Amino acid sequence: MEQSTKPIPKHIPDFLDFCEVQKGLRTNTQKNYQHYLHKFTGWLASRNLEGLLPHQLTPEHIWDYRLYLSRYQNPKNGQTLKKSTQNYY
Repeated sequence: MEQSTKPIPKHIPDFLDFCEVQKGLRTNTQKNYQHYLHKFTGWLASRNLEGLLPHQLTPEHIWDYRLYLSRYQNPKNGQTLKKSTQNYY
């Protein structure tokens, strides 16, 4: 497979289009995917990784993101994300 030269955040619109056209996913599902991916791209940006290419994403990046999700507290109510919600992300 050819390696992409586009950073991960630049792939999201194409992915969401694929979900709509090829997969026929409902609008609500697409909005949820967009929401989850927005959190991920925000996390990438907070670590100066917004230029990360897909083939550069490592298991360590995924682990760090999982840790971030498990420790995340909603600023409005101070609650952490449930494990099932973390899995959606």
